[in-house]
Amino acid sequence: MLNSLKSLCVILILSHNAWGACSSSAIELVYQFSELHKSGVELYRQKALLERALELCPTMPEAHNNLASLLEDEGAYSKAISHYKQALQYRADLHPAWYGLGETYLKQGRFVLSLEAHLQACQFDKDSKKRVTALLRDKSYAVTEAGKIIDKDSLLALYDPQRRQVMNRLLSDDTQPFKGVPKLDRYLLNVQLSRNRAATIAAALAERGVTNLETYGHGYRKPLVQGNNPAAWAKNRRVEIQVR
Repeated sequence: MLNSLKSLCVILILSHNAWGACSSSAIELVYQFSELHKSGVELYRQKALLERALELCPTMPEAHNNLASLLEDEGAYSKAISHYKQALQYRADLHPAWYGLGETYLKQGRFVLSLEAHLQACQFDKDSKKRVTALLRDKSYAVTEAGKIIDKDSLLALYDPQRRQVMNRLLSDDTQPFKGVPKLDRYLLNVQLSRNRAATIAAALAERGVTNLETYGHGYRKPLVQGNNPAAWAKNRRVEIQVR
């Protein structure tokens, strides 16, 4: 329900100009949807309006976002993800779509992707910020249940250098979840984050037959370079492997 309300807020604050070249008919259908949504009309009728709007204007991000929200409520997670991604393709700063994408991944148990999506929204959305903090605290994004195979996209989020760089930068921003946290808690959170990072690498190596591994999380200790700035944080955020 929260996600649906977020999506509806997007509809209500936008002007006709926000939809660029979309026809007036497509825009009118989206406004009709907003009225039906507020009235609690059956989902299939709401979906029909949005689907018709997208037939007339396939590049309308708000229509994709709201259709994704309805599909998420129905449990059609794969379709919801597809429409959230299309919304973000046409408007990368549509933060409710990042929030919805993060929540949908969370419902699927794809915690790495949920963290990645919520990091995109947490600078502007307090609920996404809470979700990022929770994912970091319980380290669910770094653990794979026994017998469960991690999907390709989650692996890419963990190990693709460009995606990791973006996630690390977002974690290092002034708006990161640790800002405003008492110093001791901030220290403990960073130690835990360091342990999670090492455990993730160890788990990946174990899946490839490399066993008998010991992991340690040093947090603020043993920096590679000195400094309290994003450049230093990026260099110090690393995993070192020692072979004995």
